[in-house]
Amino acid sequence: MGKNDRLTNRKPSRQAITAGPPPGAPVPGAPPEHAPRGRGMVWAWVLLAVVLLVVGLGTAAGVAWVTWERAPAGGGAAVPTKGGVNSARSMEEFWEKVERDAAARPRWKPEPWVPASADDRVIDRFAQLRGQADPAALAEMGPARAFPKHPVSQEEADAVQTDFLLRVNKLRVTRVLRGESDGRGGLKATPGRYTLQTKWTGEVPGVAVRTGDGVVPADERMVHNLDLVVDVRGGKVVGVRAEVPDWPW
Repeated sequence: MGKNDRLTNRKPSRQAITAGPPPGAPVPGAPPEHAPRGRGMVWAWVLLAVVLLVVGLGTAAGVAWVTWERAPAGGGAAVPTKGGVNSARSMEEFWEKVERDAAARPRWKPEPWVPASADDRVIDRFAQLRGQADPAALAEMGPARAFPKHPVSQEEADAVQTDFLLRVNKLRVTRVLRGESDGRGGLKATPGRYTLQTKWTGEVPGVAVRTGDGVVPADERMVHNLDLVVDVRGGKVVGVRAEVPDWPW
């Protein structure tokens, strides 16, 4: 369509209707092999180049981080070697090395539990009664903590939920540890603090938590065999927080 035709709404001129095809369009009557290639072919080559680049980088990364020890064919001690993801057994050998390293690492073990102090005896009595499903264990605790209806700090939410767990009738205390987790698979001594390893699976009511960014809504949680960190205050067991077990033994 000519310029004047667009402005005056006149019918397209004959010249406009019979004008040649725009640049890049297939030439009528031309054999397919001589037809100009469209943008689809260009994008196909771009996609292929991206795929090859990603595969190449992934292989290089695999070679960089997958390192294991391979035993000589004739037997003997394993020797350090390097391999990549293109090796048939590379990942299998990698995980075998992880397991060997974990087994060789010295494991910390807690000291045997022997109640010595007055606080120790309170915890010991509570643990034994809990292990026997005896409701008398609740006498070793203070008044039950009510679940707050408004947002609270993370510390208070932890304490309320731990108090709830300590009162679950089917919860069993399987071990008493003096102190609390140090975050590295061991314990650190904290006066008046203990860790109770427990057995129980169930739901814990949620508590809304106030944070610097707003409020985390109260959602119920499904828990399984948590470690319960507790204090002894005034001769009573007080919940501090519940944790996923962090022990390698």
